[in-house]
Amino acid sequence: MTLTKHNPFHQDGSVLIVSLILLLILTVIGVSSINNIGMNERMAGNYKDHDLAFQAAESALAAGEKEAEGLAGIFLGAGLDEITDYFTCSDSKSNCFTPTCLEGLCFNGSYPAISSGGSSAGICSPSNPATPLWETPSTWTTAGKAAIHTSQLTGLAEKPKYIIEFKCYVLADPQVPASTSGPNYGTDWAYMFRITALGTGSTLQSKAMVQSTFKVLR
Repeated sequence: MTLTKHNPFHQDGSVLIVSLILLLILTVIGVSSINNIGMNERMAGNYKDHDLAFQAAESALAAGEKEAEGLAGIFLGAGLDEITDYFTCSDSKSNCFTPTCLEGLCFNGSYPAISSGGSSAGICSPSNPATPLWETPSTWTTAGKAAIHTSQLTGLAEKPKYIIEFKCYVLADPQVPASTSGPNYGTDWAYMFRITALGTGSTLQSKAMVQSTFKVLR
């Protein structure tokens, strides 16, 4: 019988192979963890930037609603002919409503003055452009069209903007039939505005748009 002696210093390499495999697995896990952390940071940053853009848009929307309420107050204290001056840009009105917007004031339709005579005199008739103004890029990119809101938010890529579209009159209470009609527009009618605001976050790639229909009682 032949006896085989075991050499304690002999190695067949299996330990090294197992060690390399474990090292490879740990490396893959480490790289995957780093990628996940980076992705989570980017997602958190994008969410924060979008939230900033949304806050900017909401602040501009509130400013637009406040301006619309102020304009309605001016109309209430004016005669019908003076009101229509705001929609025909007559009497050198600098803050008048135009079909393509002027400093945020927009009106598409017809609102002839009482003094012009005719069956439609003093009757406000809105019309909708083929492409809504708030969907038209030039409304927001052309200087002098949208109103600029100076927000107290910091870190914005640019100041938020808004437009106010006058949509003529609606019933103050939809459940109560109107006792009067245009051109009188008594207290059973209300001014109707559509206000749209656009805000950006810390980069121009992050944008948010909000919109409201705003009714002001007479």
